[in-house]
Amino acid sequence: MRAKGFTFDQWTSKMFENAAHNETYWATRLDLPLKFILKKPVMASSEWVT
Repeated sequence: MRAKGFTFDQWTSKMFENAAHNETYWATRLDLPLKFILKKPVMASSEWVT
């Protein structure tokens, strides 16, 4: 992903040991992608309005 120009604030990867790949286990960690997707973007100092 970095080679494609993405930064760590634009994507993330997580591994969950011993977790099955099904809806039951997805539901236990649904908050993680939702928080990532819905977070407020951080503005660079060059974007600040003065």
